[in-house]
Amino acid sequence: MSDDHADAVARALDAVVQRGTWVVATLGQGACAPEALLRCFTEAVTVPPLRHRLSDLPALTACLLRRTGGDIDCAPDVLPLLRRRAWPGNVAELEGVLRAAAAGRRTYRIEARDLPPAAHSDGRRQLSGWEAAERDTLVQALRMAEGNKLLAAQELGISRTTIYRKMRAYGIEL
Repeated sequence: MSDDHADAVARALDAVVQRGTWVVATLGQGACAPEALLRCFTEAVTVPPLRHRLSDLPALTACLLRRTGGDIDCAPDVLPLLRRRAWPGNVAELEGVLRAAAAGRRTYRIEARDLPPAAHSDGRRQLSGWEAAERDTLVQALRMAEGNKLLAAQELGISRTTIYRKMRAYGIEL
């Protein structure tokens, strides 16, 4: 951004601020911002990652669901599942998971089965494409078998012990 452009933006922001309007800006870590813009902002708030604020999940979930439209809430078993994730994508990832669940819901309540497969694992580490596909297939089989591990194992052609081992490895709880 040229200095002339930055000054023009700063003048526009000054006019907005003088009218008593709140201005919120987000700058990523290491972002370059001209001094002309920075003088408009008197407060800096650092928001920790979602994984460090899991106690905010109920309020955030309710807020994000209101934004999707309609009167949607979560079944009691959904929040414990959401608390297990590390949320590397922070609130944007949570919003995506909730939007996907809300789009696939059958009622005005999101059930654990409505959550996408990624939400059923802890997300503590990045999975390879193959691992993500395996996890998704496992979750789908468990859903189809309504949580019955033996039926899911038979459907997948693996042992029940393998189902339990993979569920533990991927942090899956159903």
